Amino acid sequence: MCLVAVERWLAGALTVSVLMGTTLACTSTTERTEAGGDPSAAIDVGFADAYPLPFGLEHVEGTTSIGRRAVYEDATVIYGGQPGSLRILRAAYRVDGKDPLGVFRDWVDQLDRVGLGEVTVRAGQGARSPWLQAQGLGSTKDISGLGNTADLELWTADDTPVLFVRLALSAPDAVAGAVEDDAGTPDPPEPVVDEAVRSGGDVLFTEGDDVVHLPARTRSLTATFPTVRGMEGTTSVIAAEDGAATVRDLLDEALVLHSGGEVSAPVTTEIDGATVIEASFFIGGGGWSLTVVAVQGPDDPAATLYVDSGPG
Repeated sequence: MCLVAVERWLAGALTVSVLMGTTLACTSTTERTEAGGDPSAAIDVGFADAYPLPFGLEHVEGTTSIGRRAVYEDATVIYGGQPGSLRILRAAYRVDGKDPLGVFRDWVDQLDRVGLGEVTVRAGQGARSPWLQAQGLGSTKDISGLGNTADLELWTADDTPVLFVRLALSAPDAVAGAVEDDAGTPDPPEPVVDEAVRSGGDVLFTEGDDVVHLPARTRSLTATFPTVRGMEGTTSVIAAEDGAATVRDLLDEALVLHSGGEVSAPVTTEIDGATVIEASFFIGGGGWSLTVVAVQGPDDPAATLYVDSGPG
């Protein structure tokens, strides 16, 4: 482990600083890959086509899972001045049905089960936008569900479209609202990502002048798409032989780039038989952030990681 990262494994979020005059002996992922070779190509990515979903949601015909979906708790939310929690779903799919827009809307139609006040479907705007996006917030008629949010994005790609799903629910059974959908049937935009498979040492994402690479013993499951919930940033899904080690490697590289960044140390939970690891990195003052969620079930060939970057 890099010396700069040693302190961060103390409990909780903290700021890592480097004393003046200290020399950091730290090898980057790229250097390790070049020195010893990267066996990423041997990673088995034979995940199941579909995984059971929470909140009463069902697998939608015309989609194939990209890795395992992640379900986990975020216990850091403050709701009405009191500690609260969200249960979060992250999932990604190849949309291989004949009607991608219809498949997307089938997914949206399920959201009336999860206590969203209103869901708005709109077409992407601009060259680096999704084909369709649906966003929802908690119902103002039921205060228990005010923390509920949803974001679904359908992106064009070289092969088949990709659907990202993110739900965060404080009260899944809150009063449901309506779907507002005036998006029509927009033509698919030109893909803005390169779907070539990447492995350890290849670029994962860039933020400004900073470049973060895929760690050793990983490979991409999706391209790096240029958005995070309507803000500037990126979303990627990757597979890893060792989810915990990959989370550490991503944080290590971020700390090498910015030793004064704030790290939320990895938190491991077991939910529905799967191991989930969450961690994040943050640079304030106009910097950027990194959020990583790794998940692996007992029968999965590898860990699935959801990697988001965005504004600090």
